[in-house]
Amino acid sequence: MQRNPFQRIYLLAAPLPNTRLYILDEQLKSVPVGTSGELYISGAGVARGYLRRPEITATKFIADPFSREPGRGCTGQAIWFVA
Repeated sequence: MQRNPFQRIYLLAAPLPNTRLYILDEQLKSVPVGTSGELYISGAGVARGYLRRPEITATKFIADPFSREPGRGCTGQAIWFVA
């Protein structure tokens, strides 16, 4: 993925309480600093899926790969992980 110089840059701070943020690759592994990945959001504040759209829910909402607690999440938003 190439960085688009015309896209805006937003900084992420700490997530809301009971919410987790991950930057993962295609194999759902954490990416190292300086690389791109996909933003995954999980926790109590994340919806369970799209209303009456199970086919889209199945592709966009996955089980949290790092937690034993029930929770699903995925944004599909490509981002860069910088320190």
